[in-house]
Amino acid sequence: MKSQTFFSWIWRINGLIILLTALFLGALFVYEVSKDLLRERSEPNVTLNLAEDKDQEENWDLGYPVQLGDYDYFLIPLESEKLTVDASDLSAIEGFKRNSGPHQMFSSYRESRMKNAILVNASTNESRWLFDSVDQLIYRFDTLEQEGTRLSEQNQAIFYELINEDSNADQQLDYNDEFIFALSRLDGSGYTEIISGYSDLITQAVNKQGNLLIVYRRQEQVFSALIDLRDFKLLDKRALPKVGDQVSTR
Repeated sequence: MKSQTFFSWIWRINGLIILLTALFLGALFVYEVSKDLLRERSEPNVTLNLAEDKDQEENWDLGYPVQLGDYDYFLIPLESEKLTVDASDLSAIEGFKRNSGPHQMFSSYRESRMKNAILVNASTNESRWLFDSVDQLIYRFDTLEQEGTRLSEQNQAIFYELINEDSNADQQLDYNDEFIFALSRLDGSGYTEIISGYSDLITQAVNKQGNLLIVYRRQEQVFSALIDLRDFKLLDKRALPKVGDQVSTR
């Protein structure tokens, strides 16, 4: 009987030791996490003086550098905490036409904080801004690729999806406005807006001749367009026919 009582006390003491150890380790974990959080909050968020921020709303920062394909070029986004652009602040961008403005197959859009981008040549250390202002939202960008082969130097390009017009007249640029598909060379030169006023890019591909085919939706209609990548000229654009409308070849 005394032996059972003795072992009962031993088990209780062991249980108490385990409980106290667990509480100590838990408290130590909470302390370390809290210390890291407090340290992060105490460090000031340094904003970069890279563009105008008259209302102190943008808090400019540079995004993650992205290498453009396997080329010696990097694109670094200029990002803002503000996800919209006030239409009243829009200014003309010298040197760029406002004609029109896209990517691979995607079905939905996400918010972007990117309002400009700097292109850096990793071989020469030369760089240039894509735009002369921050009056646009850049939704997506990427290099064009031709399946199974590298594009010739004269056809190498970056495509962009962006917003720079207040299409719904709500006095700001946001993701309720229509998109623009644009192209530029790898160093940011030759920026040209190709297609404007669309709501969804369905797909894009470079054909065997080195021309870019894009398929996009504008309201209830679907269009296809063919673009010459040598000079960024629109070769052809047409609405896709409805079922039964095509001319029979039989």
